[in-house]
Amino acid sequence: MEWRKKFPWRRLLALLLVALALTFASTFVQGETMYVKVNSSSPDAVIQSSTDEWDAELVGKLIQNQPVEMLDKTDGEYVMIRATVEGKEVEGWVKKIILQKKPLENQPRVSESGAVDTASFAGNGYNEAVENDMKKKQR
Repeated sequence: MEWRKKFPWRRLLALLLVALALTFASTFVQGETMYVKVNSSSPDAVIQSSTDEWDAELVGKLIQNQPVEMLDKTDGEYVMIRATVEGKEVEGWVKKIILQKKPLENQPRVSESGAVDTASFAGNGYNEAVENDMKKKQR
């Protein structure tokens, strides 16, 4: 009976509540929009037809910051999504770890010398004429 009085019940309860909160915080909600956080060159930036890495077929390739819709299916480290790839709406499986709730911000990269990498500022909206004009000015 003495051990029951000395046992840290409040700490155990607090620890369980924190663990429960973390579990719910890391789950995905059906219909929720998530964003791809890996570069398209990553081998994980693909939508697969199944969670079996050996038999899965490639359904589509994802790009960084691409929005995807969560569907109500998970399988281990995989989650089912719906996304638009090359103008077509597709459904398939991706690794959970490549998704996040907010898109990545485009921040300038700084080289070892401390100079800002101007290529990191390049974004959508530049066309070939603008790029050619910029190249001429740099010469």
